[in-house]
Amino acid sequence: MLIVGERKAPLAFVNSCSRFLYLDKESEKEAPIQKDTKNIKSDTRLMNLLRQAVEAVEDDEGWAMLGPIGTHISNHASFDQRNYGFKKLSDLFQAIDLFEMKKTNGSVLWVRDKKKAKQIGKLK
Repeated sequence: MLIVGERKAPLAFVNSCSRFLYLDKESEKEAPIQKDTKNIKSDTRLMNLLRQAVEAVEDDEGWAMLGPIGTHISNHASFDQRNYGFKKLSDLFQAIDLFEMKKTNGSVLWVRDKKKAKQIGKLK
């Protein structure tokens, strides 16, 4: 269920929804403002969510396609990258230097946790 509401919504209600978008009347008119990357990286809940989603759909080398990552996140959490100031999930991953990104076949985006990439490299 998709619910759209204001920032005053109770946290318990927000968490009970499969997807909750915060829309304020003022922010509807303006383009999303990107939050400071340092603040995003210090958001442990967000970082754990992203890492768990990548890990859930990754291949043997730690790479995961962005599409299934987004699907996994939407199935397990009320999350929208626009709440962090990014139009696309790929923009959010690119802003966080904790993940590697690559493009194959011209348009398929892949994501890998840099920590995991180092661990895989040491095992080879």
